[in-house]
Amino acid sequence: MTVGDIEKQQIKQALGELRQKRYKSPILWAAIVPWIVYGVLKYFGVDFGNADLIVELVLAALTALGVINNPTDAEKI
Repeated sequence: MTVGDIEKQQIKQALGELRQKRYKSPILWAAIVPWIVYGVLKYFGVDFGNADLIVELVLAALTALGVINNPTDAEKI
C-alpha cells in the first residue's frame, strides 16, 4: 500500500464519518419529525382548528432551522 492509497483511504473514511454525523444531528430530526407527525395526523383526519396557522408556522420555522443547519460544525448552526 502506497502513501497515496493511505491518504485516499483516510479521505474516504473521513467523508463517511461526516455523512454518518449528518443523520445524527438533532436539528435535522427536529426539522423532519414534525412533518411526519403532521402528515400522519392529517392523514387520519385530525383537525387543528384555529391552531392550524400556528402549527404551520412552527413547521416552517423548524424546516428553516433544518435547512440552515451545518451538522459538521458543532459550534455553530
